[in-house]
Parts: sequence; structure tokens; C-alpha cells
Amino acid sequence: MDFAELKRNLYSYVMQPSNGIVAFSMSADSRTLVREPALSGYPQLQMDTPTWRPSIERGGRHTKVYDTVVAVLSPASPDDWASQDDVLTALEGEMDVLIAYLDFLRKETNGTLTGLSEAFPIKNWQGDNLFGWGIGITLEVPREYCYEPSGDVKVVFASPPSGKETLLHGLNINTESYTVQWGAEDPPERILGKFEAQINADTDTHGVTAHVFLNDLILVGSTPSTPVLIGDSEGHGWQFYS
Repeated sequence: MDFAELKRNLYSYVMQPSNGIVAFSMSADSRTLVREPALSGYPQLQMDTPTWRPSIERGGRHTKVYDTVVAVLSPASPDDWASQDDVLTALEGEMDVLIAYLDFLRKETNGTLTGLSEAFPIKNWQGDNLFGWGIGITLEVPREYCYEPSGDVKVVFASPPSGKETLLHGLNINTESYTVQWGAEDPPERILGKFEAQINADTDTHGVTAHVFLNDLILVGSTPSTPVLIGDSEGHGWQFYS
């Protein structure tokens, strides 16, 4: 059970006559699902948009861990303490029923729902005169974080030799020296365009693009195929696949 499935299950829960909750909403959304149009929309079950984090264990399983909060809420007058206490008492009972349902989901989903926090009171939440109870939910969903670099194009960052502003001066590609450098009359994009044209004129290289980030020259290949040997005037070398 992932977060989307949890949300659908809570939709279903609100539609059941076995509990006193009559509406569902996400806390950051103005839309509300109401069991029957004639109902006021309260007591209402609200759920926060989750945060999530990856859990990657060396040699173990990978999971995606969701944390969210659900709350059961009803309005009460901010000046009527007795009314507020009545709402909190009634909704504590509704929270008990919800917790039983969440435990049912935990068993049905083989432990995907891995934790419930301490329940906490909600009083006049965000000034909207809503009172009730909230509880945190943790879902731990199996998720294989697997990256296959076999189809990646090669990206090379090459720093300029000491005393040089860029690698566009004194760069060797497949033993051929390139001396294109920045000119006051040319914008950087035009210089890089000239450089790309020189590189791609070689029959062994095709589709290489050149970029500059800070002082580094970045070469990006179009496919992981032909090796290109790159070196600078100080003898540093890289192997690049265009």
C-alpha cells in the first residue's frame, strides 16, 4: 500500500456507515468529499500531503517511507469551552475507530503501515474553529532504487591549466590541438559553436556539444560509442565517448 492507496482507503472509510465521519479532505486542498450532499461536512477526516524519504540499506531491501498526519475534526465555538470539550470527547471515540481501521489495513497490506504516532489534540486549528485529534502515520513501501548507466552519454568536466582562463586554449582532442579561445568580439555561445564544429569535423567524433560552467569546459556526447582522447597543455588526460 502506497500513499495513493492509503488515500483511496480513507475515501472508502468515510463512505462507510460504521463510523461517524461524514467527509474527507486533504489539508492543503479546498475540495471535500462528503458522504451525503445534505450533510454539513463534519465530523471530517483530514490528511496532510506526506513527506517521504528513501531508505537504502547496503545488501538489504530498499523502501520509500511516507510520513503523514490524519485528523478528525469538527467546529466548536472558540468562546464555548464546554462545546470544545464535548467535541474532543466525541472525536476521541471516532479516532479510536479510525485507529482500528488503520490496524486492519496494516494486517491486510502485510505491514506496509509501519507506525502510528502519539495522538495529539487540535484546538482552533489555523483559526478556523476546528477541534479534534490528529495522529501521525508512517508507510514503508518497497521501492527498488536501481540506476542503469549503460545508456548514458558521456559527460566530461575539464578544468583549465594553471594561468589559463579556459580550456578552449591548448586543448588536445585525438592528438589534434585546438586553440580556440575567448575573443572580446565574440559572445561565449559563438566561441563554443566554433569549438563544437572543430571537434565534430573529425570523422571519429559526432554530435559532441560543448558548454562552460564557471571555468570548466564540459563536453557532452550524443551516444555512448566512439572514444575520444582529451588532453591539456599540462599533460592531463581524459577519455570521452561521443
